[in-house]
Amino acid sequence: MKIKRLLSLFVILLGMVTNKMEAQEESALKVFQLNTWINGSRVEGGKEGLLAAIEQLKPDVVLLCELASNETALTRYLQKELEAKGQKWYIDGLQKGCGILSKYKLLDIQIDTAIKERPLVKAHIVVNGCKIAIYSAHLDHRFYAPYLSRGYSDSKWGEKITPITDENLILEENRKSTRNEGIDAFIADAAKELQNGNAVILGGDFNEPSHLDWQADTKNTFGRNGVVVNWEVSGKLQKAGYTDAYRRMYPNPVTHPAITWPAGNISAKLQSLFFCPEADERDRIDFIYYSDNKGIKLENVAVVGPAASVEKGRIVSDKSFKDAIITPQAVWLSDHKGNLAVFTINRQ
Repeated sequence: MKIKRLLSLFVILLGMVTNKMEAQEESALKVFQLNTWINGSRVEGGKEGLLAAIEQLKPDVVLLCELASNETALTRYLQKELEAKGQKWYIDGLQKGCGILSKYKLLDIQIDTAIKERPLVKAHIVVNGCKIAIYSAHLDHRFYAPYLSRGYSDSKWGEKITPITDENLILEENRKSTRNEGIDAFIADAAKELQNGNAVILGGDFNEPSHLDWQADTKNTFGRNGVVVNWEVSGKLQKAGYTDAYRRMYPNPVTHPAITWPAGNISAKLQSLFFCPEADERDRIDFIYYSDNKGIKLENVAVVGPAASVEKGRIVSDKSFKDAIITPQAVWLSDHKGNLAVFTINRQ
């Protein structure tokens, strides 16, 4: 009997040790992405609202875009305020249009100089022994082709036109922007990271929808006039092996459209939230992508922002959809919604 009891005790202790070791072999990484709408300046209390959102979400990495390039950069403000609350954060310090805020020390901070129009900001972090290249992006806003099928110009925003429903014509116009060149430069740079065995995370405002959201099942939604468009930025990322975090978790764009622009922000002036008053401009143009390698696994993802969007010049609820939405507890600073992705990083 004593031997059996000792064996039972040994099994229990072995299980406890194994569970503890397994817990030490993986770490959670929470990544928050957001367009700040001109440094949080368009909404009264916008900077404070972003600070509150960070405290609410408790991310480990924050990828921001539409930052002002000056000595009072938003990331510096956030770093200082969080430090006053006893939290240690690192920033890229480049004071460019994109920025990175991280609880992990930022290594090898750089700008991707191959992208002339809105270059990406890049840095490395090390999580649980895994080196991760993180990129903050804001792709070219010009020639916003999703407007074309909705009967509005893609370059003279707000000007009505005859709807364009030919996918080839839409893509031809779309290529006048530098979005393809921007994502090509990212893919080329990130390929080196993958070759070195590093994981890759990309977040930002792409100013272009995903091809996953504009197929036959959604062609008659959101004022698209029956158009299917294989948007090229998302197609390039998919072909290169990158995963759209939200679509991995919620693959159905009918039930989970995950609209990120325009956000139904009641703290902003309504007229500033849209460009085409008679169109349904709603789309998902803000993303987090990641490489499915180096022990990085997606655990959860959500849209962050008001549970409302803008349709034909009025704020409408998003509650008819099934999206995972985390609503802000304080003032929302942006005309966009962001994304929060939670990853597990396993030690290799």
